[in-house]
Amino acid sequence: MMAGDDPSDGRVSRVSIETLPEGGIRIDDRIDRRNYTVRTGGGVSPEPVDGEQFRYPTDVAVAVRTDHLEFLPTGGSFVHESGDMTEVELFGRETFPAGDYTT
Repeated sequence: MMAGDDPSDGRVSRVSIETLPEGGIRIDDRIDRRNYTVRTGGGVSPEPVDGEQFRYPTDVAVAVRTDHLEFLPTGGSFVHESGDMTEVELFGRETFPAGDYTT
């Protein structure tokens, strides 16, 4: 089962997250019909986290620990750390030091 397929409140989530064998995760948004691939430095084990910590509503939230993240070009992303936000535009590239980030 993928994260997001069995919400505890009985709703069917529109978003699911699948672990990729080559390292990373695939995010599938069933309503918007979009897929996002985030590659990592190796295998990861997404752990569910509370989505209430985010500014915007979320259907599914997970945390992963890795040495790097690579967003395949599907659209822009926002990277948050301790109140700071950096926008990574389509085909853009940003490098961040080790730390805890929300994307």
